[in-house]
Formats: sequence, C-alpha cells, structure tokens
Amino acid sequence: MSEQIWVTDALADPEQVYHFSQPQDVRMNIIKNSLDFTYLNAEFVDLQQNFEEKAILTRVVNPINPVPHLMTNGFLFVSEQLRDFLQGFDLGGIHFRHVTLYVNDEQKIPGNPDYYYVNITETKKSFAYKESERLIPRGTYYDFNCSDSTIVVNTDEAGGIDLWMEPLLRGAVFMSDRLYQALQSSGLVERVKFLKCVMVD
Repeated sequence: MSEQIWVTDALADPEQVYHFSQPQDVRMNIIKNSLDFTYLNAEFVDLQQNFEEKAILTRVVNPINPVPHLMTNGFLFVSEQLRDFLQGFDLGGIHFRHVTLYVNDEQKIPGNPDYYYVNITETKKSFAYKESERLIPRGTYYDFNCSDSTIVVNTDEAGGIDLWMEPLLRGAVFMSDRLYQALQSSGLVERVKFLKCVMVD
C-alpha cells in the first residue's frame, strides 16, 4: 500500500502572513525581478545573493509574541527549531538562509530568535490536476484552498524526498506521511492547515 501524501497552502494562508521587508526596500526588488514567482514555482532562488540577513516587520497582521515557528511574507521562513526538525528528513536540495527579525531598524524581535528562509527547490510531477477538484485556474498553473479543494496525487510519482512542490499547483507544499505525522506530534506548526491528498495509481 502506498504512503499517504499531504499538502498545505501555508504560503498563501493569511494566518501565516507577517509583513517583513528587508533594508532598502528589497521586497520591491524581489517583485521587480520576479523572484516571488520563481520561488512559488519551486525554481532555484539564490538566497545568499538575494536576501540580506535582516528582515524588518513593516505591518503587524497577527500577534508576533510568541513568534510562530513558521511564517511567510511571500517566501517561507522557519524558526531554528523547525529548521533543525526538518533536517531530520530527506529534503534533497532544499536549503536555508539565516535571517534576523526586527520590529524596526534597531529593535530585534523579543528573544532574538534565529529564523531561516527556506528555498524548496525540489519538485515532482505527482499532482493529477485533471482528477483534482475545485481548483482555481491561473493560466499555466492552478491555485487551491485547503478548506475546499480536492487534491489528487499519482502514487507512482510521489515517492522519494519528504518535502516538495508541484510546478502546476503554485504555492502548494507537499509532504510525505512520515513528515506530516512527525510535524503533528511536534507542536511546531499548530496553526498550519493540511489537506489529505487522494491517492490514485
């Protein structure tokens, strides 16, 4: 029997969004250079070149204390504890870039926690879009919602690494059952929504 696969829309979930930008309005530079689109399509983004080790909170949407282990500002970043946890699984070529969080130019987030941008460069072709339901077509890709969509995954294409993205389902993060079950037990992603995929041969 094939392993169950799970997916999350955390990258687009408003509950995970915190408005961080980098010095000298790097966020506008990201948009200008289409790095956000590249990232959401699981293509390589050079974190060392495009991200400074400082991110400033520009607008509070959700409470920042305690600081959650997973946040997004269009790009995914995680706490050091969650990074260390993820590194216990098969991540393939996924890599991390250290970032220090500030509430303004001078004041660090309380507790001075270490955070990391995550570049999920691993992709598969397991997403069966023709069999999936309640997707939102966006030209060359689809959007979805964990609360409403049905995501179908091809069993033969879903093996291997534990964390990946699918080129046709933008912003979706897929994971193996062993990673999902471990995350649920860890208490590190309590606010993140997950959707159980439908497996087909």
